[in-house]
Amino acid sequence: MKATEEIFRKLEQSLAEHESEIKTDEDYEKFIADFAREYNQSLDLPNLKDRPLDAYDYIDMAETASTEREAVSYLKKALKLDPNNLDALAMMAGYTAKTVEDNIEALEEILKIGEKKLRSEGFFDDCMGEFWLAFETRPYMRTRYEYMELLKKSGKIQLAIRECERMIELCDSDNLGVRYTLMTLYAWTNDYKSARKLHGEFSVDRSASFELPFAVVAYSANDYKAAEKSLRVALDQNKDIAKFINYIVSNKQGKIEDIYRKSMLDFGIRIGSIEEPVNWYMQNLQLMSAFFMFFLWAKRTIGPVKTTTSSKGKKNKTTKK
Repeated sequence: MKATEEIFRKLEQSLAEHESEIKTDEDYEKFIADFAREYNQSLDLPNLKDRPLDAYDYIDMAETASTEREAVSYLKKALKLDPNNLDALAMMAGYTAKTVEDNIEALEEILKIGEKKLRSEGFFDDCMGEFWLAFETRPYMRTRYEYMELLKKSGKIQLAIRECERMIELCDSDNLGVRYTLMTLYAWTNDYKSARKLHGEFSVDRSASFELPFAVVAYSANDYKAAEKSLRVALDQNKDIAKFINYIVSNKQGKIEDIYRKSMLDFGIRIGSIEEPVNWYMQNLQLMSAFFMFFLWAKRTIGPVKTTTSSKGKKNKTTKK
């Protein structure tokens, strides 16, 4: 789990333990080389029992546990080693909360623990706008993301919007991709002004995942020119957008769900394939009924599509006439 963070965490700890031994650049370079060699050798050990376990080892085990009881047992061990580990606390809350409201309240308390620690260590003073880049802030940002998702799924849309906006303030490069959710929430609330601002702040991102929800909010504001422009950009980035829209308009929900399940089994989505818009749709399913008129308009705007056939009789990708 979070292998890069584990390396940096262990490196930082080792540097602190040997600080007095490192006096020159050559000493530092040798230390890093020795650390890398020893760490790589540790990865060759036959199993985790050959070295002391830390909290993240137990979190790894919890994530792959076959039962909830087993997962909770590993998380208890993680928290015994690191009582304020936000990742372990958030996972435990997910298992022990009886309702989504209980889970939301638990995450709010966990975030208070994380914020208190990060403030005491100066991160809110020194790293505003760069939170994800400092690996110590990542458990806090992951917990905020989970909190935002729960707010969205429970229909607390305005709270979810504020949480998205706050996360982008903390990490203005948006390494977690919060802007995609935020743009969709702006579309649902018809907040074209905020959507245009967000679109401008991430002007280098012209991915289908960003342009498609912006097209929705532009359509909702009767700005058909901007809506069509973003729709065309999305199509340029992902030709399967046309097929996806056709599935929506044709009420092929089962087909969409099948694509989504397969992409989840493959441990990720393929950007530029139909999995990309399907993932956006399924991750925001409770909002999509409000967008149906947009999909009808988009189908008319794109125009008819045809499926070309090769000389061998095999179907090629769908193309616009």
